[in-house]
Amino acid sequence: MYKRIAFFLTGLFLAFNIIGQTSDYYSPLTLRYSNLVYSPTIATVQLYPRGAPLLDPVIRFHSAELIDCSFDDLNGGLKSYRYTLTHCDAGWNPSDLSKNEYLEGYEDDEIRDYSFSFNTLQEYTHYYFSFPNEYISPTLSGNYVLIVYEDTPDKPIFTRRFMIYENIFTIDGLNAQRARLPQEMEQSQEVNFSLYFGQFHLTDQRQVKVNIMQNGRWDNMHMNVEPRSVGADKWDFELMPGNYFPACNEYRNLNLKSFRYNADRIGRITNDADGYQVWIQPDPARVFRPHVSETTLRGSMLIKTEDGRDDNLEGEYADVHFTIPFEYPLVGGNLFIMGKLSGNDLQPSAKMTFDYAAQEYEATLRLKQGFYNYLYVFQPDGSAAGECFRIEGNHYETLNDYYVMVYYRPIGARYDRLAGWSAFSM
Repeated sequence: MYKRIAFFLTGLFLAFNIIGQTSDYYSPLTLRYSNLVYSPTIATVQLYPRGAPLLDPVIRFHSAELIDCSFDDLNGGLKSYRYTLTHCDAGWNPSDLSKNEYLEGYEDDEIRDYSFSFNTLQEYTHYYFSFPNEYISPTLSGNYVLIVYEDTPDKPIFTRRFMIYENIFTIDGLNAQRARLPQEMEQSQEVNFSLYFGQFHLTDQRQVKVNIMQNGRWDNMHMNVEPRSVGADKWDFELMPGNYFPACNEYRNLNLKSFRYNADRIGRITNDADGYQVWIQPDPARVFRPHVSETTLRGSMLIKTEDGRDDNLEGEYADVHFTIPFEYPLVGGNLFIMGKLSGNDLQPSAKMTFDYAAQEYEATLRLKQGFYNYLYVFQPDGSAAGECFRIEGNHYETLNDYYVMVYYRPIGARYDRLAGWSAFSM
């Protein structure tokens, strides 16, 4: 009898423990190795190569190139923030390495540089730093996640992905064009290239993995793309499923550089007890509209104010209201705002809700003055990727950027080197 009770209590304890672990995993505060902001008071997270704020954070290994990072704490005041770097494999899982195997200097470092906002309704503290530096420097190429935290890395305030690449392999002939398969021609683009290994002689095709990205988006990245033909020193990538991307549509532009006048597509701007409120004119669905060429930032953003001199410290914040007129809610998934303003991923804070009374989708984002690009994407239940065809439509004429990443893990190695990286702009 006592044995049965003990067995029952042990099973009950294990069940609650498993439930607790599962609950922790799905908690918005649990560390993820992706682009995510965990604190509602952290805003305008930027990570880019030195001097190129419109580009994605990719630098060359063993070079003098730096990555700049900055963010705002809307609580103001001064906090002791720190950061560390985690090496990841080709699938963005932590590598089986200790930090001293891929970091030179310290395992983490404090963020020493900060400035307080001035002449703004929303007070905030602007933090900024660069790496590699004398305190922390990666010693291996590959995928990395920047973790910024206050107390412990397990409870970050935000995480951001970046890459450090080598030129071991050659990516040649990279181009993107209208899809050639008849069933894909009107709505898709294909990415073609050849991969040369030079002096490297592969003994196992599984030593190499190839990923392709569109406009720096993480949600629809194609991973482990298969080559069409395999040779001793050359692989060709074309006319394979992994090479095809829905073309989507041109990004929508949003000009928030000034709150003193209504820029294009701004419905109204108010200033009340809660600060600035900006209502964008309703965004119509474009799925049945013809493609219109438009100059965009390909999903990027640029922090800029016309109402002050210092973009970083005099830029105002506003609650920016997005709406899409729709008669009924889309079933089987959720709608998100996509762009660098959401970390180029499907962020909980950028998820839209349906207002039955107003018959529209709506969302509000707290944004700093600047120029932004965005799209509306639909994430079907059970899928990791956002789709454009429900709201934006897919048009082969769309101008997109594509990145190819080639990873190499020699037999017996414990990490993936980023052995090649290349970009193509249409």
